[in-house]
Amino acid sequence: MANPSTPSEPPATLVDSIATALSSTSGLTTHTIYTLVTTAYEDAPLFPSTPTTRRDRLVLITTAEPSDDSQVFTFGMAVSEFTVSEAAGNSPPRTLMYIEKIDSTGFGTRPPPTTSMSRAVVLGYVRYMAATCASPNLSVHVFARAQPQYLFPGSAQNPAKRVLSERALVKWWMKTLSAVDVARREENDDTHRLRGFWFVPGESELSMRDVAAVGAAPGGNVVWTWGWPWDASAAASSVVPRFPDDAKTKVLDYGGDDGGSEEEKKRTVEEFQELLQTTGECGFGRVSGFFTLPLRNALPDGFVPPKNEEGAVSKKELDNVQRLLMAQKFSSKEEALNGTSAIITLLKTLTPTAIRSVSIPQMTQERTPPSPAPASSISSIQNLVKPKSSPSQSTPPVLNDLQGLVKKKSAAAAAAPVIVNNIQGLIKKKPAPPVVNNVQGLLKRKATTAPAQGTGDGKLGSDAGKKVKANGAGV
Repeated sequence: MANPSTPSEPPATLVDSIATALSSTSGLTTHTIYTLVTTAYEDAPLFPSTPTTRRDRLVLITTAEPSDDSQVFTFGMAVSEFTVSEAAGNSPPRTLMYIEKIDSTGFGTRPPPTTSMSRAVVLGYVRYMAATCASPNLSVHVFARAQPQYLFPGSAQNPAKRVLSERALVKWWMKTLSAVDVARREENDDTHRLRGFWFVPGESELSMRDVAAVGAAPGGNVVWTWGWPWDASAAASSVVPRFPDDAKTKVLDYGGDDGGSEEEKKRTVEEFQELLQTTGECGFGRVSGFFTLPLRNALPDGFVPPKNEEGAVSKKELDNVQRLLMAQKFSSKEEALNGTSAIITLLKTLTPTAIRSVSIPQMTQERTPPSPAPASSISSIQNLVKPKSSPSQSTPPVLNDLQGLVKKKSAAAAAAPVIVNNIQGLIKKKPAPPVVNNVQGLLKRKATTAPAQGTGDGKLGSDAGKKVKANGAGV
């Protein structure tokens, strides 16, 4: 189904698109978005004998410190966009979006909203490109390879930074790209969903079934196919793009300007795949994923995309920003604040139209601070149980209704001495006539003449505890 945060009109700028996506995340903070894009320049061909132009983008997000409104980098993304002109000249150019790096620092609000922010920025970028790119053939490419840090040196030493495992990162990209919704289609029209491809060298679709289940979850906008989008018998050197810092490029190894040896030119996609799973980045137990997502034209009728993007900088200017960024340290809060300040100072020296910043108050899911719980109540949040009230308290303890798991007592039961269930041993019974709550039918009501059975309570208490934990994990 469609993303509820997706606006009906195309975004005017990348900042607008990212701001709209970030507005759907939770939290109470202010983000500032900085974007840089280079002018198009000639680059090494992605495919043999195909003229290729390239643009690079850098997106940096800061979060305001609540104490003094100073800014600290929270998230960054580096992307390259390649436009390929077909050698024959009969087909329109195609644009390939290669998301090279995304990274976070772990700083900002507590807990850091890294996961939701990262996903929002990626989706905001993809939607912007789908809405403004003039090329009718547009595709997203990702090489999911887990590393402790990419864009923020030293950030891996920040204990607050959440570094995903290799498998978890592949699963994160599956979930993120499954949320891409740019095709113009009727609601719930599954026949017009996007078609994507994914592959993990050295693994099978069966061994990666937990990741496949994420892509097949209800509400996804993409139908995923295990494998590559190219024919297995096709020459790999002719159909596989050569992205920078990509394991596929290292395997292709054209061997120079002549396009490689005759043997390399004839290597099929199937043979290329076998070699790929023997590399250090994709073989020997490593879990690295490749995603290819072709996008249909999402431009509304009558919309004319801009010929040139306003505010582009030179490649040299963007390189200077990235070099300074790599020279900073983000291992401590003080270092992160200093590094952020140094980068922002440099950004402000560039052409004013080359950078956009906007503050976004995150108020969409504002939470009202909870009122203090009565001394006679028992809380089910985090610590599950609060200390009991003093003997002078006249109001009997009340057991919280755990999302319908614990039924309220009847009037007759309320008049009797209160007995609280033993949930994982956290609450002990008082020495009084037993009255046991019925928790989702797991606890059977005991006969009034039957003596208490400690073994039964322990087993049932363990089951009830699992149910409470599952609810808490869902929250």
